[in-house]
Amino acid sequence: MSLTGLQYVAAYSSSLQDISVSDCPLITDFGVSELAAYRVTWLRYISLSHCPAISDAALSELAQHCTRLRYVNVRGCRRLTDAGVLSLAAGLRNLRFCDLGECPLVTDEALRALGAGCPRLRRLRYFYRDLL
Repeated sequence: MSLTGLQYVAAYSSSLQDISVSDCPLITDFGVSELAAYRVTWLRYISLSHCPAISDAALSELAQHCTRLRYVNVRGCRRLTDAGVLSLAAGLRNLRFCDLGECPLVTDEALRALGAGCPRLRRLRYFYRDLL
């Protein structure tokens, strides 16, 4: 079996705590799913900002398998909706920082869920401006 991309990182970096793949247009939900499939419970920080292929499926996988995440940056992931953020709110009780800037499909409903579901949340970045 050949391992590729994030799957390889997850398989061979057993103490990985922080990962940033920001601005990588080839990072997909599948790649994040592969990272999460290794149950990288030690992962504390992930930045997927400006990765255009990332959607709610990636956030759902992170919330389900990477439950110790404290920092999630998905700024500019324009395919994300409330459903993905609701997954984070339900699964990441230790979340302390979340950047949802430039995610036009995320609404107040998701922000309320984060407030209610993430009691340790200290910083939340959210704004949307039309970026032609």
